[in-house]
Formats: sequence, structure tokens, C-alpha cells
Amino acid sequence: MNILKGIIEMELFSGPKYMIKRFFFTLLGKPIISKYKSYYEYHNFPFDINQPMSKSAYVNLKEVATIINDCDLKYTIGWGTLLGHIRDNQFIEHDTDIDIDLSEDQYNPVKYKQLISGMGVRGYKIGRIVTRYNVIQQITFYEAKSKVVIDIVVWHDEQNDQSRSYCERGQVLTLPSIIFSQRDTININDFTVFAPTQAQDYLKMIYGPTWMTPLKVKADWKENCGILEKLE
Repeated sequence: MNILKGIIEMELFSGPKYMIKRFFFTLLGKPIISKYKSYYEYHNFPFDINQPMSKSAYVNLKEVATIINDCDLKYTIGWGTLLGHIRDNQFIEHDTDIDIDLSEDQYNPVKYKQLISGMGVRGYKIGRIVTRYNVIQQITFYEAKSKVVIDIVVWHDEQNDQSRSYCERGQVLTLPSIIFSQRDTININDFTVFAPTQAQDYLKMIYGPTWMTPLKVKADWKENCGILEKLE
């Protein structure tokens, strides 16, 4: 199964030419697609994704959580979204997207087709999708009217009780699988969502021992990520 079928409509490219073409196609508002060995990336957003989220983001979080549940996929909120609600009981003021982790004991492409379809019915489009060996590692959706971005990292169980996501070419994210196997619900506004039971351990592994100290501006996530490593 090629999850990108029907999405990819232009030449695949990588390396230095990729950066030049990325700039070129960004100016033209056309999609960017890169290919390197087993890695594929599709990238296309019609607006600046570095702007803070709109006030409607809570509505989007509730809607997307419902869609994911309907697809029988196991999720938890994560990254900056979890950080904001554990530390500040709200979205981080300068955060630019809603972060969700999906974890599956066995990759099931049918469920992800249902997810993409369900999101599409409700007006969400794919802004970024990353696959490795045709297995989804990340899907980023956006809702054009509200300009809310939903960033979903897909985690896969591997050896030694570790879960990994290969959402960045040449790099890997690694967390203990127990982080995703144990979930609790937390209240956000008038609804509940799933979060890791070991939420504080999760945040400490990602952001380091000073995770409770707020940053004034959103930094490059790669610079502050304690679970990102280069592949050998």
C-alpha cells in the first residue's frame, strides 16, 4: 500500500536541490515532496504555520480527539500541548500547533485511512505526511479557516520495550513504550482527553530537567529535544 497515492503529483527530490525547490514552491504555494531511499515527505501549508494558534484551538482539539477515538486509534496529547496543560492548565501562549502522539502495537493502515478520511470530512487537510518504508511516521493536518495545525507523531513498538518514530530524515525519536501503554484522562475546558500516566517523566525526557521553566518564545524543537538522535 502506498499511503501517498493520490497526494504526490510532482517530481520527488532531495539534497541541496530540495532546499532551493522548497523555497521556490513555497513562494508559488505549491506542495513540496522529497524522497530519500525509504523516506518520503509531503509538505504543503497555505498559511504561515509559525503563528500562534487561534482561540478556537480547544474546539479543534475536542473534535480531533473524537475522530481519533472513532477510528479506534490509541492517542495521548503530547509535546507542547501536554506541557502547557500540565504546567499552566492552558495552551502555551506562543505555541503554534496541537500535538498528539499515536501509538499502535501493530501498524494498521486501514485505521489511518479512516483517520485521513474522517479528518477530511470535517474540513481538515494534510499539510505534512512522512513515511518510512511506506509506514506513516507523522501526519500534520490543518484547518484552513481557523488556521489551526494538528501535529500527529506516530510511534511504533520496537525491541527492548522502546517506541520510535522516524519523522525526521536521518533521525529517530525514542521513548519507553510504557509511556504510551499507560494512559489517564485529563479535563480540558468542558471535555476530557487522554494523556500519559507518566506525564512528568515524558516531559522531562523531551525537554530536560528545566521543563517547568517557561520559555518566552517558541524555539526550534530539535534544539531542545532530549529524545532525538541521529541514525547510524
